[in-house]
Amino acid sequence: MHSAKALSAAGNISVSLGDYSGAISDAQQAIELRQGSKKDEELATDYNTLGRANQYLGNYTAALNNYQTALGIDRAVGPRWERTALRFFLHCTLLWSNPGDFGPPV
Repeated sequence: MHSAKALSAAGNISVSLGDYSGAISDAQQAIELRQGSKKDEELATDYNTLGRANQYLGNYTAALNNYQTALGIDRAVGPRWERTALRFFLHCTLLWSNPGDFGPPV
């Protein structure tokens, strides 16, 4: 799992630096390493990273799917409703601020 943690961190850094393709690659590799654990909070974080990168690239449908997957994992992990609610609120704000085309916030 150390490799997955390193890839997760690299994905988050890549999103912060604007390297969205790199973030997608890192997050996807981390997800592949974590696939056996559907209740892993870090798996949700990796899907969230995918969502952020896809959103910034304009891949809004993929971003929405990634965010929904992250939310489902958050719910399966247990009663961390603050995190789940916050994740859902932030992503709804980002994705639905421009209804009709899932564009970025205006």
